[in-house]
Amino acid sequence: MIEIELTIPKKHNFIIDSQLLLTNYWDTSFLQCLSDIPVCLKTIFCPCLVLAGNKAGADERECNLCDCLCCPREYFTRQQIRSKYGFEESVLMDCLMTTPPLLMLALCQDARELKARKDMK
Repeated sequence: MIEIELTIPKKHNFIIDSQLLLTNYWDTSFLQCLSDIPVCLKTIFCPCLVLAGNKAGADERECNLCDCLCCPREYFTRQQIRSKYGFEESVLMDCLMTTPPLLMLALCQDARELKARKDMK
């Protein structure tokens, strides 16, 4: 696989890959949670496991028992994912997305985003 990294002014970094074009926006849509049924079901029935897995994925490490017992706050995990991949900062949107009515959708989006980027490596 050939990978080329381009740096463009104003913090717009692009990595051109034969499989996926990564930009400073989420690759997975907020409302596409049903496109990955296993992640969707795990998020509905075991949200703490998905939260813990997302945090470990953002840290580029394996999930462990401590992650599952001490669920990290989703807001901070989303901020970490944004920072890691150079997504545009949106404190207000992350606050809204991590409220109870939208939390499950945010968890699914984060899990799918981390999975897509891990699979690309």
